[in-house]
Amino acid sequence: MKKPLFVAVNSRYNHTNLAIRSIASYCAVHSKRQLSILEASIAEFPTNILRSIYERLKEESDRDGQIKQELIIFSVYIWNAPLIYEVANELKKILPRALIGFGGPEVSYQAEKVFFENSSLDFIVKGEGEETVKELVERYYVAQEAGKKCEIETLKDIPGLYLRSPSEDIFFTGERELLCTLDSLPFAYPSLEALAKQGGEKELAREAYFDDRLDPDIHIFYYESSRGCPFKCSYCLSSIDKRVRYKSLENVFAELDIFLKAEVRLVKFVDRTFNLNEERYLAIWNYLLENHNGITMFHFEIAAEQFSDRVLDFLQKMPRGIMQFEIGVQSLNPDTLKEIHRHADIEKLSKIISRIPSTIHSHLDLIAGLPHENIKSFASSFDQTIALKPDMLQLGFLKILSGTEMESYAKKCVGEKGYQWIEKPPYEVLQSPDLSYAELLFLKDIEESLDIFYNSGNFKTLCLYLLEKKYSLFHFFSVFVDYCQKKELFKVKHKTQGWAEIIAAFLDTLEKTSETEKLYEMKESLYELLRFDFMRLVKPGKIPSWYKRQYNKDAHHAALLAHTEIKSTRESYAYSDYDRFAINPFSFEKISDEQEKVAILFLYAKPQERTSGQIKSETDCIVLEK
Repeated sequence: MKKPLFVAVNSRYNHTNLAIRSIASYCAVHSKRQLSILEASIAEFPTNILRSIYERLKEESDRDGQIKQELIIFSVYIWNAPLIYEVANELKKILPRALIGFGGPEVSYQAEKVFFENSSLDFIVKGEGEETVKELVERYYVAQEAGKKCEIETLKDIPGLYLRSPSEDIFFTGERELLCTLDSLPFAYPSLEALAKQGGEKELAREAYFDDRLDPDIHIFYYESSRGCPFKCSYCLSSIDKRVRYKSLENVFAELDIFLKAEVRLVKFVDRTFNLNEERYLAIWNYLLENHNGITMFHFEIAAEQFSDRVLDFLQKMPRGIMQFEIGVQSLNPDTLKEIHRHADIEKLSKIISRIPSTIHSHLDLIAGLPHENIKSFASSFDQTIALKPDMLQLGFLKILSGTEMESYAKKCVGEKGYQWIEKPPYEVLQSPDLSYAELLFLKDIEESLDIFYNSGNFKTLCLYLLEKKYSLFHFFSVFVDYCQKKELFKVKHKTQGWAEIIAAFLDTLEKTSETEKLYEMKESLYELLRFDFMRLVKPGKIPSWYKRQYNKDAHHAALLAHTEIKSTRESYAYSDYDRFAINPFSFEKISDEQEKVAILFLYAKPQERTSGQIKSETDCIVLEK
């Protein structure tokens, strides 16, 4: 008996698809029916994915080698829709008898459009899929056992499906009731359960481990402890399901224990806003604190303004390496926030974020293209948000998603100066009533500059200095973008050393104008901090021409004697360096006296000592006493 096949095409090779795993596990437990799953990535060619699907189906074929009718369901998201549409249409050519279906947020709210664009498509699973797919799979198996083909007409009594009839009519079978309790959902990663039972010993769980092709050291695991969101953000599909349902804490603890015992590296909670119920989420965090394995990182999307003093006090106990937060700010324009049904108190948010300890990595989000947000307003939101000094600030661009209130709003504002957006995935805005296409392109370059300087951590000291001086980072990036655009520097990929040289040239050629007067006055300090950032990244094999070295070999040797144990002089010099700076990169105190310049010993991690791929965190910088 051939198994139905669930196909996911992930945005990266190390991602996992929670949807197909949850539904496959649900079918296995509640109907004793089996599904086969196949995961690919968008980096693969369509022909390679097509071959993988065919070969997986052939493994399940009868002994005569003939592939009879198959049931294939694709998990469709905004990032993989075009690729899946192409693969599905080609698949129908080689398997014309197959039942091909789509599920996921990308297809649930625009069924007729998706059917029109995909002649290969037989059905769409709308919304929550576990119970709908379970009934569909049972109906398919019944037909198989009777030696018959599963006809579309026999599926019309299964709620939650859009069907294409043989006459090309589109029929909706009716809404599906949501699951009453998430405790009916089995754990989505059964191979991890086998691994956890073996105490993390991969070799002892080889069969389950390799069948699922998951590696706890490499793959990112997604997990949900709740579904639904009570908020009404107009641009978000999660706002459609306002009923919040939870897994019991008993089940959550048991499943978190599997992740911990399997020693996976990263678990991302997909709960749309994790911190809704304080007693509940504090219990989960306390469980992680008391049972952590020293390896697994847990990622949460949170609404920081919901944190009470009790929560913030609890977070002070959280050591590094257990949790990281993603906090959606989106905008700080009051008119924008009102229009999209969000609220933000920058003063309250600032106080709360400042109390989140540095042991918890914090990532803030902004969205460009929202209603009433022009370039000046966005610059203000940007500066106020980055002034909170998050570990990362992500600048995203509005996507007009089908089924959201934002789509209805945007359609009312179309026209020459209204909303325009890409009609196919990713549906990104091309212009808004307040931002032209040219301004959005400019913000794309601001985004790249933000990543080059701040999010990468490569030139973050320079940014922190500007924040300390209360200088607009948006303005700094704007001046830098103008420089790069004139020289077409964004059209070519540059390594970190290349960007350092570009930044040095930018500072060197910076002229004093009415717009850059204050920046011009700081250029010497910025250059010194650029030197510091460059030196702390990695020991340079060759000092570049832009870098003005202030090296002293005797002082370097004395510093090594004072701060290290020299076992090998050659090795000590190979993994260290020394230089002097006209500004203290930690206190930002400017030094005018040549004799009083700040001397710093850089101690670089040896390859075997490195704990991550982020070189910036692997250099000790010791300020030497005068």
